[in-house]
Amino acid sequence: MIIPFNPGEKVGQYSGNISGNVVFGCLITLNEQELGELRVNGGWLSVSQFAQWSGNPERTIKDRLKKQKYANLQRVDESDRRRPYQINFTALPDQAREAFVRQIRGIKPMTPEEIEERNRAFRARTATAGHNQKKAYTRHSILKLYRQFIAGDRGGLIDRKAAFCERYNRGGFLELEDERKAIASVSWKTLDRWQKDLDAAEGDPLGVAPKYGTSKGLVMVSMAEGEALLKYALFANKLTYAEIIDYAKKDLKNAGYPARCSDETMYRYLRKHLVNNGYIHDTMRDGEKALNDRYLPSIERDRNKIEVGDKLVADGHTFNFTMLDPISGRPKRMTLVMVFDFRSGMPVGWDFAPSENTAVIASAYRRAIKTLGFVPRLFYVDNGRAFTGKYFTKVPDAARNVVQEKDLSGLFSRLKPYGFIECVNALPYHGQSKPIERYFGTMHSFEKRLPTYVGNSIENRVASERRNEKLHRDLRERMTGGAQPTVTEVNALLIEWVMEYAQKPASKSAFYPGRTPLEVYEESIERVRITEGFENRQIAEHDLLWLMMGEVKRSARNSKIKLFGRHFYAPELFGYRPGEKDFVVKYDLLDEDGVHQVYVFDESGQELICTAQDDFMTGIHPAARTLGSAEDQRRLGEAIDEQSAIKKAAKSIAKSFIGKGYYDAIAAEEARVVPSMRQIEDRQRMVVEKTGTDGGRSRQAELEALNEKIMARKLARYREEDEW
Repeated sequence: MIIPFNPGEKVGQYSGNISGNVVFGCLITLNEQELGELRVNGGWLSVSQFAQWSGNPERTIKDRLKKQKYANLQRVDESDRRRPYQINFTALPDQAREAFVRQIRGIKPMTPEEIEERNRAFRARTATAGHNQKKAYTRHSILKLYRQFIAGDRGGLIDRKAAFCERYNRGGFLELEDERKAIASVSWKTLDRWQKDLDAAEGDPLGVAPKYGTSKGLVMVSMAEGEALLKYALFANKLTYAEIIDYAKKDLKNAGYPARCSDETMYRYLRKHLVNNGYIHDTMRDGEKALNDRYLPSIERDRNKIEVGDKLVADGHTFNFTMLDPISGRPKRMTLVMVFDFRSGMPVGWDFAPSENTAVIASAYRRAIKTLGFVPRLFYVDNGRAFTGKYFTKVPDAARNVVQEKDLSGLFSRLKPYGFIECVNALPYHGQSKPIERYFGTMHSFEKRLPTYVGNSIENRVASERRNEKLHRDLRERMTGGAQPTVTEVNALLIEWVMEYAQKPASKSAFYPGRTPLEVYEESIERVRITEGFENRQIAEHDLLWLMMGEVKRSARNSKIKLFGRHFYAPELFGYRPGEKDFVVKYDLLDEDGVHQVYVFDESGQELICTAQDDFMTGIHPAARTLGSAEDQRRLGEAIDEQSAIKKAAKSIAKSFIGKGYYDAIAAEEARVVPSMRQIEDRQRMVVEKTGTDGGRSRQAELEALNEKIMARKLARYREEDEW
């Protein structure tokens, strides 16, 4: 901040040109004539006056005089050497010298308000648009020659002004040939007005810049009109501009303040307010997600600080094409759960399912671990219900407020011995934090390759999916033959596309410009494999098999389990009553050759009962012995032999229960356990004779209790025999 100088105030020493110095931020130019007049008439100061104007003690000035530091000196009386010196004002510091000049000229020091106004005008001139600046310098050049031309003494002043304009307009000044291309003609009144503006700007050429265009963007809307418009503009129902203006005018009319500006002016006001305060509009009309996506500064993460496997990102995506659902056997847009390596940008595991569920997520994790060859340190997952299920974390519902932090007591806790640290859920509705979202957009090119592609939005639906498009539906039917791609086929195509993506160099704007994801992946994983403790992060494949496979509950019928429209057979499933015992069946949809075997566990899912293979008894030739090939006859023979062996074993086990003495043993056991009615009556009579009462229990109640005891023993014995 510049403080006006007053005599007697301490002023620092400044250097500068005495003919042009900044005082209070204002430029004062002294010509040689004015300097001479000041030196002769009022430019000499006594030692005390010089000390006062310079802000230094008088003794300091005298010491400097002795050391001859001032060149412009004179004695008060040259004949008397004892007379003191007089010092010229030009030896004063810059600000003190300019203050002295102002006093000589009769110029009063500027007030802070005047300084601010002068500075504001200077900033406004400096902010002049580029094309207007060029016009200002052109006008300044014309004015310079104009002042020289009218300074002569030929004729009257008005005549000289008119003569200059007439000569300029016909191109009589060769030195102004370039200026005339920009300004073809002028009048002396216009030139006088320009000169007045130049003087007001203290000689700044930008002072004569054109004034038109300076009000661009200004909208004359009263405060009441603006408030009425914004009241409806920020309404969450997303009213159109026409509706906003209509409702605002009605409110103003009802309040007794009819709108004075036109609808076009109100429209421009709304547009300007939207541009300058877009975050307010979008937050109120579109919600916090719009504020986050469009305005909040993004946080850039450095991928070089982690390695492959340190952080895996997982999310679900519904395919934009239909395929054959292996469970229902119908066409469906299946859901893909993809696991994505954060460091390299490589997909490392995925699985398909009709919907996002814990089984398919666990299967995708298992495939990612299998691809890496070790357990990752961190899972960064979506915040959907399936990803935050208790199957993974066993976290109580958020509404219960039981605990605030994840205790990892589910699936993830079983991975902790292998180096797993934690699972982090992404922020809701915050796609920027999950780079896999961008990958799903890139994968849209893969989806378009499928013949059953339906489009990625309602607006972008293919023609065959729209109403009354019989031609396109017929064309698609002829092209596909009504067939749908299977899980195995889609998986093979996806593997092929992922490898294309992995070997494609990234763009210049990517995190690894010019490098492929596969290169980054291979370099990083080599560093991970040589780090200390890497062997502790490895997990056996059979452990992953039980840990992270898809599973369903099924019952066995005829020693077979039906899954995906197919039968899986195992001899261990023989003997269970059809439909009355559930097994936990684990499977892998994306086996390299398809699902050819499933793993059958007990009801708890902990104990493996058997591995059920593709049923070789299915698809037998109806007339193999007469019409079938040798292979058909061999398959029929194997099926009959297997069936006969099971039947023989079952009959042998059944006969063992009907051996010699079996019924005698049962009768002896019943005689030992079941007392006769006479024994019961004798016991009851003894109790009555001894106590004089019925012992607090009636005869009927005692009989019922005894019968219950007998039935319990029978049930226990039958259960033991059944287990044996």
